Amino acid sequence: MKAAVYYGPNDTRIQEVDKPVCTPNGIIIRVRACGICGSDLHFYRLGGKRMHPGMIMGHEFSGEVVETGKSVQNLNKGDRVAAICYQPCFNCSACRNGRYEKCPNQLSGGIDIPGAYAEYVSVPLAIPGKTVFKLSYRTSYEEGALIEPFGVGFLGAERANPTRSDVVAIFGAGIIGLACLVAFKLKGVSKIIVSEMSRRRLVAAEKLGADVLIDASVEDTAGRIMEETDGNGLDIAVECTGLRKPFFTCLKTLRIDGLLLQVGVFTEAFSFNPVTLTDKCLTINGFTGGDYAASSSAVNNGIIDFKSLITHSFPLDEINDAFDMQFRTDQAIKVVVKP
Repeated sequence: MKAAVYYGPNDTRIQEVDKPVCTPNGIIIRVRACGICGSDLHFYRLGGKRMHPGMIMGHEFSGEVVETGKSVQNLNKGDRVAAICYQPCFNCSACRNGRYEKCPNQLSGGIDIPGAYAEYVSVPLAIPGKTVFKLSYRTSYEEGALIEPFGVGFLGAERANPTRSDVVAIFGAGIIGLACLVAFKLKGVSKIIVSEMSRRRLVAAEKLGADVLIDASVEDTAGRIMEETDGNGLDIAVECTGLRKPFFTCLKTLRIDGLLLQVGVFTEAFSFNPVTLTDKCLTINGFTGGDYAASSSAVNNGIIDFKSLITHSFPLDEINDAFDMQFRTDQAIKVVVKP
């Protein structure tokens, strides 16, 4: 089969590789669409300890089931699905309790085991409603590829447990930030503020229901937030950039007893004085994974115009162009690759 094989920073090559083998607990999917994630961009440009030459990236995908393992139930050849790809160890306490998603030894698709920038991908653990989600007849494969990133936003909003009186600010309006916006909007919070440097993404946030837009490229984000909260500060700050400056702005603009929901993944370490946490009695809530059942329901039921978030589509042969476009935050929101 054809696949995009990683060899090092800025070096991904289209090659013929062996088709994946189906595991007893898994399925093989003919990939129809795979989104480019921020973590993919990091590995593509910078590499990393976990990414090694010969790997196939890609973990936000959908497609058609072409083979099922002997232990798989309620999935059939021809099913249109999106999936979460990981291989648990089956031996640890989490696995023994059926919490495969929390396995500390799990291998992640697109990082540790081959991902979906390929014509076919193996999903080693196929559990309907947990790792595999059927697509409705009206859901496109491109929309199906949004189930994984939107699951992050839905889990974040659930962990934040907001009230209807809460004022929430989201820092960064990439696809994860927009997913958080949708999830908090569905929770019925009082006001949602979005801070972002890309005008294209601010327009998308406005269409999805953001109450206040802050152009972080020219505005004083902290000052605007304090104005919009009458000097009281935020109840919840959602950090989706993985950057140092927005992190500190979150701490600065949160009220006493406020919550920082850390969603963005930092690629560089930095130091800060935790006295802010104690002085303001702040809580920092970080997490991995997502509520994919909730995002699957949202996508399948068309609660928003998910298609409008897919700004660009490229064939697999042009994956390097697809990466380059996803870097262009002034133009792209979500770029998908179609093998």
